Amino acid sequence: MISSNLNLIPIFIEVVKNQSFSRAGIALGMTKSKVSKSVSALESELGVKLLHRTTRKLSLTEIGEDYFEQVAKTIHELEVAQNNAIELLSKPKGNLKILVPMSFGRLHLATLISKFVKKYPNITIEMELSDEKPDLLTKGFDLALRAGKLENSSMIGKKICELKSVICTSKSYLKNNSTPSSPKDLTSHNCLVFSLSSSSDKWTFSKGRKNETIYINGSIKTNNSDSLRELALLGNGIVRLPTFIAGADIRKGKLIQLLDRYEMPSVDLHALFPHKDYLPLKVRTFVDFLSKEIDGDNPYWDNF
Repeated sequence: MISSNLNLIPIFIEVVKNQSFSRAGIALGMTKSKVSKSVSALESELGVKLLHRTTRKLSLTEIGEDYFEQVAKTIHELEVAQNNAIELLSKPKGNLKILVPMSFGRLHLATLISKFVKKYPNITIEMELSDEKPDLLTKGFDLALRAGKLENSSMIGKKICELKSVICTSKSYLKNNSTPSSPKDLTSHNCLVFSLSSSSDKWTFSKGRKNETIYINGSIKTNNSDSLRELALLGNGIVRLPTFIAGADIRKGKLIQLLDRYEMPSVDLHALFPHKDYLPLKVRTFVDFLSKEIDGDNPYWDNF
């Protein structure tokens, strides 16, 4: 039977610890009479006698000893749980399981996570790299990073940054081929194709309010952006790549950006979470860290 008034139990525990109604009252900020009545009310509710009372001392009955041992342990565990909850609010800790796209994880998340765990040593990271659609609930992920529109209603998301794309190629390819000056010139070039894209054979460009879509073709198709980058570096053709992949090579001069007066469609990178009553501090801390490090309005990889 659980007491209908759980506030009576801590009073009983304090009386036992102090071996006195008076001293318990002082510790609790209550009158001696109020303490005594509270213990009597608990005994009445339980239907058992917990304390032997004499004018000189208090002592536990046999039932009282067993009851005290159990409730004191429970109260202690509740206090520990409460302290842990308070600590979690002030100091992020725990294991963080995240799902990250393959190329983005390899090129950027490893470095960012290294900085994160140094700043928050009480958080451990379990990162899985995969380009599959996230299934956070069944696989126990705390969050996933994914590009594109939010389609799954079982998840909520926060935008981290905008992911842009550029057209680029290597110097060696341009030595043997003309440099395109407009999108339509690409139709006469060998274009490397990302086969998983829904628009793999057509590239759309915008300049001001004008949009232009051209159909491209080439000798190589692949479902991996890292492979496309490597093929472009080796002089195999012209490629469309996300700037988070091509940015460093363009900055170093290994890849040459083409048609830089035009823009290509972009997508948003989101942090996705399962629907929950509250977002754990470890998750919020990681997402805030990513947003700050990447700088969503001006991602560091776009500085080329």
